[in-house]
Amino acid sequence: MPRSALTPEAREASRKPEFVAPLTPRQRKVAELVGRGESWNQAALQAGYANGASNVTAWREDPRIQSIVSTERAKNESVVNMDRKKVMEGFLEAIDIARLQADPATMIKAWSEVARMCGYYAPETKKIDISISAKRMVDKFETMSDEELLKYADQNVIDVTPSEKEAGG
Repeated sequence: MPRSALTPEAREASRKPEFVAPLTPRQRKVAELVGRGESWNQAALQAGYANGASNVTAWREDPRIQSIVSTERAKNESVVNMDRKKVMEGFLEAIDIARLQADPATMIKAWSEVARMCGYYAPETKKIDISISAKRMVDKFETMSDEELLKYADQNVIDVTPSEKEAGG
């Protein structure tokens, strides 16, 4: 139904955000446990969910739960007086100790943690810029049928046979 055909009450209702139910005590418990360092699955099991992993995906995307997780993590960081800089310094110190003990496996593990903290393991995104004229050509090709594409390909082929001098002969 077009928007203009709505009654004033229906129009007003469509402007209001949808009702979002409050978190249950068990959902809140899961969020708090994850914020304290538990895995999502373990937190769900400890909160009383029989199959811990069944709701994890929805919980990870729920802004209400993410807010509680962030708050709990911030509390924990302030209690132990920890931040990224101190964690990084600890890893670098561990690397130095492993180097003195000639323990390459520990050094590699510590360096991989440093790299992860720096975001080097994040997926790379490649951006390809296409000029406007190239974009128009791509759009044109996408709308063409297979027959039209074959005709276009046949008529724009330039067959060049190199001379003996150019071919190295």
